[in-house]
Amino acid sequence: MKNVLKNKKGMTLIELIVGLVVFTIILTTVSAILAPILGFYSKANELAESSTLADSIASQIIGDLSNATKLSNLDDDIITMTVNNPDDVEYTVDAGGVLLRNGFEVLTESFYKGKGVSFSCEDADGAGGYILTVAIWKENKDDPMISRNYAVKPLALSQYNTP
Repeated sequence: MKNVLKNKKGMTLIELIVGLVVFTIILTTVSAILAPILGFYSKANELAESSTLADSIASQIIGDLSNATKLSNLDDDIITMTVNNPDDVEYTVDAGGVLLRNGFEVLTESFYKGKGVSFSCEDADGAGGYILTVAIWKENKDDPMISRNYAVKPLALSQYNTP
């Protein structure tokens, strides 16, 4: 029994407090280094998601646009085109920034993740093609996170030569 009481291999309270202080200093330093890195990662991930969303929306519009036989109503956020005569396809954006094709969502809201879309389609200076601009925004439509231009040459319009 005397051997158990004489064994002094444990830690004192002072040693434990010093160890906790050193651990706290190291943990604070690591946190200060990792916080900006995680912020950059989050921003890069959000831009990548926005880029994917812009490409998905553009591919949907370009698919119909390249087969259009007639284009009209090329205002911002509205494109009306005739794809299979006399069927018209109209792309619009609702108040929440969701792309609609003939009044139906092109992608479900889960793809948008709190973002909105806006687009425009302009004549490419008489070259027989169009410039489709797709912008993805988060809070303000006038301040997009990402904006991309896509050159589109409608095959059917070129073939039939009908504006």
